[in-house]
Amino acid sequence: MRLGWAALWLLVLLLVAGAISLQVINRHLNLAGNVIAQRAANHPHPLRVLGADGQWTEIDQLTAPAAAAALRPLYQRQGMRVDRWLVSREPTGRIDRALNALVRQEILYIQLSPLDFRFETSFLPDFEGTTASERLESGGHHFSLTANFHDPEGRPLGWVVHRGREVNPMFPAWSGFFFVKDGRPWFGPRSLLHETEGVLTEAFQVYPSLMKDHTVFSYVDLQPDRFFDGRRITHRSLGGVRRDGTVVFILSGTGGVLNVAEAARLAHLANLQHATLLDGGRALQYAIRDGRFSHRFHAFNTELERVPERLAPVRPPVFLTATRRPDIPPPP
Repeated sequence: MRLGWAALWLLVLLLVAGAISLQVINRHLNLAGNVIAQRAANHPHPLRVLGADGQWTEIDQLTAPAAAAALRPLYQRQGMRVDRWLVSREPTGRIDRALNALVRQEILYIQLSPLDFRFETSFLPDFEGTTASERLESGGHHFSLTANFHDPEGRPLGWVVHRGREVNPMFPAWSGFFFVKDGRPWFGPRSLLHETEGVLTEAFQVYPSLMKDHTVFSYVDLQPDRFFDGRRITHRSLGGVRRDGTVVFILSGTGGVLNVAEAARLAHLANLQHATLLDGGRALQYAIRDGRFSHRFHAFNTELERVPERLAPVRPPVFLTATRRPDIPPPP
């Protein structure tokens, strides 16, 4: 009898230890999200969004009013609103059905007012690799997000301007830009950068640009793999602006992976005027802290050092930050 009870307690301890270990691994490696991403890599079905009526609608059939109604609120204070879409894909087998049942898959929709927030690039000396959480804490920021792409050695690829000074040169072929002129932030194509007057203080360069004047560029659908892996379903990050100047981010959350056309479709449904893709894939990470609200996401490992090379931490060099303006009191 004693041996039986000992075996039972040992089994319970092993199950508890296994559950805790799985949670730790999932927290550091975004395990559930990456399993979904791997399953979705060549998925035959499009992204679908859970509507306010509880029904799933494929993204191509979604209307702007239905997309707005489908947003689930997470947080709202003066100048900041955070919502999410719950998403999935039509399952193709038992594994997909199990993942859809067990993992809440989401895409975040973040709105920031330039009247309340100041936007800057953020990086360490010599562009040492860093994280969204480190950038958030380093300057008392309220939002941080992966910006530029980077090479295998960790150097940023493309233009970086900080406080009026160019700190990394422009890459001629890339079409997407973030920039601040006369205190107003913009996302969009190179032509928007040239057409917008004012003193340039902040900028970074990415690709591809997706929209101008509320029109998605034709190459997003017609040539998605000519210059970029547009058909690939992975973690995506999009930055854009509305006509009134509101800055909008559409960001993959846990399991919320999508291709470039799907990201552009959501931006169009959200009534963005101009938009560009930012760095995504394994590099995507972002952090929000405003008053008591906190939300952090990273697509892959950012902290664990003693791991196999294929699981090595991904720490991009350049981030975009948003900070409440000094004359705007922070929420309690």
